[in-house]
Amino acid sequence: MSRLLLPILFLLLVAPVSAQTQTSITRTTDAKLINHLTSKAEFPGGYPELMKFLQKNIQYPQMERDNDIVGMVKVRFMVDTSGQVTNPEVTRHVSPGLDKEAMRVVKMLPKFKPAMYYKKPVPVYYLVEVNFRIQG
Repeated sequence: MSRLLLPILFLLLVAPVSAQTQTSITRTTDAKLINHLTSKAEFPGGYPELMKFLQKNIQYPQMERDNDIVGMVKVRFMVDTSGQVTNPEVTRHVSPGLDKEAMRVVKMLPKFKPAMYYKKPVPVYYLVEVNFRIQG
């Protein structure tokens, strides 16, 4: 695959879900790949709105909460040339319930503003790390 067509982007957020649970998303970037883009894919309303979306929609599964199951689920997806979120896949599993919840929320994401390589939209990957923790 061409480095120009499929740059990899990562997303960082800290999104508390409730007083008893916390979900965080981590973002890092690969500078070599990002340098080729003239603009990154962007969630509608930008980073603050993405945080709000995740805070509103992520729910800690009851079975995992009852059994003190915690951990980080990683979900990779592509933002295609139209901004649609496609091909989500769990790349780091924790439990069936936590994996399913992270995938559910990623599948709910609205269209992004697509990444651009000089005035041409290009597909990019995002890796979302959802850290499920139970707080006292």
